[in-house]
Amino acid sequence: MSMKKIILSVAFLLISVPVFGESAVEKYNHGNALYRQGKYDEAAKLYEEALASGVHSPELYFNLGNAYFRLKNLGKAILSYRRGLIFSPRDKELRYNLRFATAYTKDRIPSIYEGFFGKIYRKIIEFASFAELLRLLILLSVILTVSVILYMFRRRGMTLVICFGMFFLLVAAVFLLKMSDRWETRAAVVLSPKLDCFSAPTTESEILFTIHEGTTVALEELRGDWLKISLTDNRVAWVPQKAVEMVIPHENSQLSTLK
Repeated sequence: MSMKKIILSVAFLLISVPVFGESAVEKYNHGNALYRQGKYDEAAKLYEEALASGVHSPELYFNLGNAYFRLKNLGKAILSYRRGLIFSPRDKELRYNLRFATAYTKDRIPSIYEGFFGKIYRKIIEFASFAELLRLLILLSVILTVSVILYMFRRRGMTLVICFGMFFLLVAAVFLLKMSDRWETRAAVVLSPKLDCFSAPTTESEILFTIHEGTTVALEELRGDWLKISLTDNRVAWVPQKAVEMVIPHENSQLSTLK
């Protein structure tokens, strides 16, 4: 993956913080009240308005996912849970609801993280968020720099320098693995109830297979209004761009990183 793609993919994650502005809090609380009254459509609209104001938090995405699930909008529910996990990857409620909603999807596609090593790899890259890893890297780089300077003047503390250096390299490796994993940076969710997948970016081409709402795909290429997608079983096809939505919702990410 090029540096340009990495920067564009992570930009949203670094500038968005899980806090609420005053107006967003009002919308969030009002949405919660409407949700308790069973007015899920109105609640979802208020949650979306809070997000549109620039606020992003796991709690907001969690409640939005719940509202969409109640509305039987499976694609939007799964998308919301996945977005919440961007900011809070160890949130047990988000992970449970994502698994619960995914169980209602029609497609049964094998996971790419099969086997012992695949599961270990998945736990490693899903343990921390992009922002957490970056903050840790910055902290370690400062500590490492100070440790090296102290060693140069005092000629003591080499063991400390080596330990922090190894820890820095380990965290950096995890960060790069996470950034290079297309299912972390280029994942998208199918929003159409039924989506025909074509052999070429035109409806006149052959339909290779059909997938359904809620299925997660990876985006590979953009050509006009068409996207080339891949599934976890390595099948590849073309679909209309409007039929899917990226999990990382920063501005024009879909267009910018795939051209």
